[in-house]
Amino acid sequence: MPKRKIIYAVLFSLYMLEFQMFLYIEGMVDGVLSVRHYIAWSLVSLGFISFWIIRSIISNLQMRKITIMIINITFALSVLFTILPENDHLKSTAVLLASLLIGCLGGAIYFFSACEYCMDKRMGLIMAISTSVPYIIQFFLTSFFQNKYIQIFIMLLLFLVITYVATKHPRDYILEDMLPFIGENPQYDEKLLFDKKKILTVFLVMLVIGVYMEQTWSSSALSGEVDMYGLPRLFVIFGYFYTGFFTDYREHKYMEIASLLTFSFFALGTYSSGNIYLRLSIFYFLAGVYTAYLTAAFWYIAPRTKTPELWASLGRVLSLLEGIFGIILLHVVNTGLVKLFLESLFVFAITYASYRISLDNRDRKFAFAGASGNTDSSFCLEKRENMHQEHGEKAIAESSQKKESEHFKYFCNLHRFTPRECEVMQILLNSDESMKIVAEKLGISERMLYRYMNSLYEKTGTQSRASLLKFYYR
Repeated sequence: MPKRKIIYAVLFSLYMLEFQMFLYIEGMVDGVLSVRHYIAWSLVSLGFISFWIIRSIISNLQMRKITIMIINITFALSVLFTILPENDHLKSTAVLLASLLIGCLGGAIYFFSACEYCMDKRMGLIMAISTSVPYIIQFFLTSFFQNKYIQIFIMLLLFLVITYVATKHPRDYILEDMLPFIGENPQYDEKLLFDKKKILTVFLVMLVIGVYMEQTWSSSALSGEVDMYGLPRLFVIFGYFYTGFFTDYREHKYMEIASLLTFSFFALGTYSSGNIYLRLSIFYFLAGVYTAYLTAAFWYIAPRTKTPELWASLGRVLSLLEGIFGIILLHVVNTGLVKLFLESLFVFAITYASYRISLDNRDRKFAFAGASGNTDSSFCLEKRENMHQEHGEKAIAESSQKKESEHFKYFCNLHRFTPRECEVMQILLNSDESMKIVAEKLGISERMLYRYMNSLYEKTGTQSRASLLKFYYR
């Protein structure tokens, strides 16, 4: 694995530990079932979206760097005011501000991760490991978290390490905008729209189940029978690795079906178990599946959209809705009739969604970056010979151009190039000009062009411009 991918995996893991630590501190201040707790969660969601808004407003690279640093420093200060003061009003204000800022920083981390891993064949494994390590660390350190000075030390240490890693190894897309997605063809647009609908459909099904599932966690928190940060919480790791496996297997072809099957297992009776440890363990496992699915799904499509900063973190935003709606259900409806109705709805929703996804996976075959062409060599040769007989030299030239066009589309589709990567590849095929001139034609910086060149090299297994072109023609 390239060094930079390891660096970004570490960065994501450190942020997740910081995120979980803050939620633990916030829960101690507000109470995990209080209204203020879920207001804080709502601000975290708003924070994720605010990163996209900030990047849309601020286009200057230096100002973007300064803004991120200000947000990071302000978050660290607000956490200190959350822990140290004895004034409840000051603590509450600091919690709300820190909630917004930790979300904004998360938007940045998720965006960077989506750009780095969206085409990596091991994205599911990387995501699972990066997310699981913080849970293990927190499990062993929970007994020390009651001491506010230890809380301060850990949060400040994480702040310093994250700041160092992010600034020491920056990537061009941290400050520069992604190449714009222009000139997509209808097939590409249709494929992207289909992927969005599929993800949101699965999300809605799992949200309905997740909201009801949240009652397991809430009832356990109210009863105090189980340590909410104890051993059952580690089952979330199995959920992440489960989804991570199906994310990488066959290029996430079965990711939706696998996720829905785990939720059907819950809907078909697990919740009815009287063993609170079993119910809580299953809850955390499904929470890992739910969050991992949304994270991976939105990481895949984010760089293919016109607003990757928004779509990269949208999965995390949607995953937080489950807890917010779950607490509403706890306080509003809690009758046997509602429970029976929801369990019936679960089975129907999962069955229907699984049926639709299986049909779509079988029937809908779109090219990733362009209209698919028939590239069978015998077919093309036969067609070329027929055209030669009918139209002479002109037909041969037209057939050759068409064959080249089909080969180019097939090559881009085979290696999963994005539309702008196809555009870069096209320029490289038709020109031997310097990288500086190529960058000027694309209207981007040389650093950004090299970022896309590296992506082309990784996807094709080549190491230079010359070897890439040789690989293409071979």
